Amino acid sequence: MIDKSSIGYKLQLNLKKQTLFLFTLLISLFLGCNNDDGVDADADADNNDNPSNLLENFKLLGQSINGTEEFNLARSYINLSGDGKTLVISAHSASNQADNRVGYARVYELMGEQWVQKGTDITEYNISSHNTINKDGSIIATISSKTTSKPSSVHIYKFEKNDWVNIGNIDLNFNGASIDLNSSGTVIAISSTASLGTNNTEKIQVYQFNGTNWDRKGNPINDNDLGFTVSLDDAGNTLTAGENNLYSINIGHLSTYTFSNNSWVLRSSTPGIKNDFVNSVSISSDGNVLTSNLFDKETSELTVYTYENQSFIEEKISIEASALISGDIRNVKLSKSGKVLIVGPLWVKDSAQNKNKEIVAYIKNDNNIWSETWDLNGTSSLFPNSFGNQVVVSDDGYTVAVTSGEDGEITQNLGQISIYTVNKDLLK
Repeated sequence: MIDKSSIGYKLQLNLKKQTLFLFTLLISLFLGCNNDDGVDADADADNNDNPSNLLENFKLLGQSINGTEEFNLARSYINLSGDGKTLVISAHSASNQADNRVGYARVYELMGEQWVQKGTDITEYNISSHNTINKDGSIIATISSKTTSKPSSVHIYKFEKNDWVNIGNIDLNFNGASIDLNSSGTVIAISSTASLGTNNTEKIQVYQFNGTNWDRKGNPINDNDLGFTVSLDDAGNTLTAGENNLYSINIGHLSTYTFSNNSWVLRSSTPGIKNDFVNSVSISSDGNVLTSNLFDKETSELTVYTYENQSFIEEKISIEASALISGDIRNVKLSKSGKVLIVGPLWVKDSAQNKNKEIVAYIKNDNNIWSETWDLNGTSSLFPNSFGNQVVVSDDGYTVAVTSGEDGEITQNLGQISIYTVNKDLLK
């Protein structure tokens, strides 16, 4: 039995305490030398917002949505509500042999960590590859393309009593190409690429809901080759549209109109970009910032336009030429703040010099400088070769939805849609 009162025991115990103290001191000094701020190195790495640290920059929001025989997503068209919580999809049936013109609109809502169908499918004849949704996801609109027996038409639906209720149809005297709802869903702009009648030059029409019907808002806009794509500001009083083949030469540019004295008035047009076509336009919530997919191949630059003092100020964003796919940029989306720009898909080489498709975000900081902040790699997609066919973004730029899948990429390719949420700290 040990005598704890003995001098030898007390000396031995004291020696152990001193040894433990010295060991603890040495460990503290070592950690201090390697981390002067006293912050855990792993925690510091987790906060690293280097764009190459992809897993820290974004995460998959809910499950990916995969296509089926009845709802083929390989050639679908999507739109995301302003709050990023509702997704609308227009798609065709892959198995309907009796009438291949039948199409569907389906809406998904984020419930917790899952995307759940909102209401029942909307079935339309000859549904077009375009749709739109308002900010809170309560109102959607779709286009049915013209046929030899039926005119093109726009159909608007509101979510009431747990299902989608039609609140109006607009028959068009042209083939509708693009539509956009304002934030509240009470104003809709409709654009065209070609009129049905030889004397009809109406290229953009705008309608406003009066509680019962959709009434024409202002005059039709008839300028040249305007209208393949259109975008409205939040109030529905400013719109921008793409115009191609200006003066019968291969130049694309943007025109912006404001609603004044019950008429749409041209506010300004951007300079033309040679050898490119407008197929994607975006406008900020206040209507003062706009951009498109127009890419200057001579300078390898995209342009963001800010309207100040009765004219546009140009801000250039450089894109590495080798990153372009077929020399073009398909998708360019602007957040409603006008400070987040989503671009893609682009080809980006990894450390092994393999090319992968990526969606890239550029953020405008407090010093008005645009810089690449994060990128979203398509290697984990079910169909990486067609990752980024279409890209849409929420109003704040925090949520991005991406389609992938093309007919013929692989056998039984029915497409996929994935929704990602971005590290919000990167977008401040």
